[in-house]
Amino acid sequence: MKKLLGLLSAGLILLSAATPADDLSQFEGIFQKDDNKKAYVQFSVKDGVLTGKQLWDGREYELVRTSDLEFVTKNEEHTAKFVKNGQGEVTKLVVSHRSEWTKVKNYKPLEGVQLTPQQLKNLEGKYVFQRDKKLSLRITAGEKSLTLKQSWDGKEIVLLAEDELTFFGRDQEFPAEFSKDSNGKITRLTCFVNDIWDRME
Repeated sequence: MKKLLGLLSAGLILLSAATPADDLSQFEGIFQKDDNKKAYVQFSVKDGVLTGKQLWDGREYELVRTSDLEFVTKNEEHTAKFVKNGQGEVTKLVVSHRSEWTKVKNYKPLEGVQLTPQQLKNLEGKYVFQRDKKLSLRITAGEKSLTLKQSWDGKEIVLLAEDELTFFGRDQEFPAEFSKDSNGKITRLTCFVNDIWDRME
């Protein structure tokens, strides 16, 4: 999954349990990635620990607090800095000094629409990753959804339609968008904005 996540797999958070829960509660909420509006992370306090969860794949990460608003992952690969506004409210998150996220107040999970069996069938096929031809995805159509299967680990993700060409994960926010050529033929699949997969069959 590392290849597919690309730049989105930045340090999301599980803060040190040594910090009081009432102090950690200021970081609770959902943050949206500034340059990818379909990527969200959710922070909540569980048993005195602030947990950060990637909503597109359910992964969680652990961070250790280094200052009032700054943290580092346990393996020290990523840093995370929360930012407050003039009223003292946490409104932003910066990961590894470059990836910016904004706290959202009115988050709504996506809702699927029903496509015809033929519309789903038209999207079936093998898609090869542009940056590494050894990696591929297999798309198969079901009665009401698509199933995406990763060649490198066999993991399957059920995709629901947002419209005829745009899909999202049923159990996680996995953004996927198909593209057509001038003749209406499906030619590629784009996941997470920057991961492009060319249709081979």
